[in-house]
Formats: sequence, C-alpha cells, structure tokens
Amino acid sequence: MMHLGEAPHPGTGKTQTDLALAKSTINLLTLLRQKTKGNLEQEEQVLLNTLLDELNGKFDQLST
Repeated sequence: MMHLGEAPHPGTGKTQTDLALAKSTINLLTLLRQKTKGNLEQEEQVLLNTLLDELNGKFDQLST
C-alpha cells in the first residue's frame, strides 16, 4: 500500500507512488503464496489471498 500511495512511508510520513516497487512487492507476495501453498492455516491463506487481490486491484487502477 505504501508503494501505491495508499499509506505513508514510515520514515518520512509522506505518501508517494512507485509502481515498479509496488509490482515487485506484489510479485514477491505471489511467490510467497505459491511456496507456502498447503502449509498455511486457513486464516493465513485467506489473509494472503485477500491482500493480493486488493493490491492487484489498486495496482491495475493506477497503471491504466
């Protein structure tokens, strides 16, 4: 959310959009989901899926 301009940077308190870093973070979380498939509790899996859905949706909005 920070890289999508939705949350302030913890160090500066400023918001800014960096789509390259946002996409990198989304890709990393997607890889984490693939690597942990079958090893997460249901609540953890739901949280990760929900987070990725929200991030991908916001990324798509900003990149169009």
